[in-house]
Amino acid sequence: MSELNDAAGKRLQTLMTQRGFNVESLSEATGLSLRTLARMRKGEFGSVEKLVILAKALDASIDWLLTEKGLPHSVTADSTALLTDYYNATDAIREAAIVVLLASPKRPKPHLTTQRSRIR
Repeated sequence: MSELNDAAGKRLQTLMTQRGFNVESLSEATGLSLRTLARMRKGEFGSVEKLVILAKALDASIDWLLTEKGLPHSVTADSTALLTDYYNATDAIREAAIVVLLASPKRPKPHLTTQRSRIR
């Protein structure tokens, strides 16, 4: 097993603990067999469908689970509410949020587009 698989398996075990799952309860929640979950805990995730089922049950980001890139959680109601607040905010508040995001060293910089009016 590669180091990447081993690390992904450890992230899965950590998420299970954080979310209050043991193998049996996760098996019941997902419908995945105990054998499949045992393989996944070793970093052998198998099919994409099973990985999606697992990630949903753990409220986890597949990217983070496999690569530790991005956020460890999926977009939840709280995240959606924050995004809604952002889009409903005034331009000044949105610009301030962008400045903060761009100044953050470990966050990806968003691709910003501007609309330009045509001068004729």
